[in-house]
Amino acid sequence: MGWLRWCASVLVLSSMPVVAAQPAEPDATRIEAFLTGRMRANEVPGLAYALVHRDRVVRSGAWGVDGWGRPMTPRTPMGFGSVSKPVTATAIMRLVDTGRVRLDDPVVRQLPWLRLAEPDTAGKITVRHLLEQTSGISPRDGYARSDRDDNAPGGIRRWVGDLASAHPTAQPGQLHQYSPANAMILAALAEQVTGLSFADFLHRELFAPLDMADTITDAHKAERMPPGHEYYFGSVRRAPKTFDTSGVPYGYLAGSVTDLAHLAILHTNAGRYRGTAVLSQRAIAQLHRPGPVAAGGHYGPGWRIGTLNAVGTRIVWHAGAVTGYHTLVITAPDRGWAVAVQQNAWSFLHDAALNAAGFGALTLALGGEPDPPTPPSATLPLLALGAVILILAVGLAVTAHRLLRPARSRRSWPTVLGATTGAMAGLMSAVGLGWWLPHAFDLDLRHILRFQPDLGHLTIAIITLGLALTATATALLIRTLLTRHSGQAQPKPR
Repeated sequence: MGWLRWCASVLVLSSMPVVAAQPAEPDATRIEAFLTGRMRANEVPGLAYALVHRDRVVRSGAWGVDGWGRPMTPRTPMGFGSVSKPVTATAIMRLVDTGRVRLDDPVVRQLPWLRLAEPDTAGKITVRHLLEQTSGISPRDGYARSDRDDNAPGGIRRWVGDLASAHPTAQPGQLHQYSPANAMILAALAEQVTGLSFADFLHRELFAPLDMADTITDAHKAERMPPGHEYYFGSVRRAPKTFDTSGVPYGYLAGSVTDLAHLAILHTNAGRYRGTAVLSQRAIAQLHRPGPVAAGGHYGPGWRIGTLNAVGTRIVWHAGAVTGYHTLVITAPDRGWAVAVQQNAWSFLHDAALNAAGFGALTLALGGEPDPPTPPSATLPLLALGAVILILAVGLAVTAHRLLRPARSRRSWPTVLGATTGAMAGLMSAVGLGWWLPHAFDLDLRHILRFQPDLGHLTIAIITLGLALTATATALLIRTLLTRHSGQAQPKPR
């Protein structure tokens, strides 16, 4: 899930040409026309946005309806997805500001119970490594433990405790690997240091100081959040409503675009909100410091750092998605402008097109001209899998027909060849799609079914047909090989 969003964002950023400098005041009407145009093109039922300049929300708006059919507003809560990660990072920087946590201290000083499959590696992981996603814990190990719908108290500690069986794939600080495990360890650290639940910690350190009044941090509060929407075989339908309290640190935090606008003000106003220093300028500088190279630029402490090519300015941003929702916060701190956009529909295959709405809005705010975004590439993968299903179904029908016919008295070597080919093709399709496709996304099949159900259902169909073809073709092959030659079937005359 993570690397697809990186690639999509790279495509969006690189497609925007360099143009004239920012005007004195953005044309909000034009920005809103652009956003509503993107909303219609992507068939998104509802969209909300906020435009920030320095210390204030200049403009906000919403269009369409939520999953309950009610009009969208800038206060409609939606899932943050991976924008939860920079929220977690920003809250941790509050602890850094007060000296209760230091960026280059090993986390085992406060979390002596932290274990990985290689104990020496766990002892080398620092707070900075977690913030910059260089702990050595792979995306695969992180996603394998994610999206567990654990809504009971103590879920964060249980999640991190499960990392005891995770094998690091790099030494800490050596390699950027985007994994939800990093945010989870940071959340466990916050709970250990403060003695608060992670939800209470976020409220004390960020939500209250920033007046983020619409945030949702547990399954009970999530009952007031309308369901989102998912793309399914070319249509948009209401998505199943899910919430994972244990996953709030990396992806299940929710709130409104107004909340996100208040968070963005920290980056455009030197860490201050309504005249109060929520973060020191030193902490803001740390958050804006480019870290390891990542798709689209660099990864700083919890935020992506890059350049908006259309206007040649530095951006600090993050995108995220969870079942039914897409969120983007993008700031240009050197220019004092920021945009937050939330949309209540999402799929892997539409990620770049959904990201383009936010990038284009900020481009317009800074005086640039965004290119028309590339249409979603959802049709081709679905057609390709559909073609595989058709081929397997035809092969299964032909093979079953041959198997049900009476056996010939003589071996048919074309039948042997066809049955062997069918058995291999079925097995390769079942194993290839059952194993390769989830690994291509660094996910399990359960994640594909959760986040891209049409792709998941096609995959299950291919696995089922592939195994059925393998079994039928193998039975036909065995019967054919056991058939005696007609010359051997009768005894020789005396």
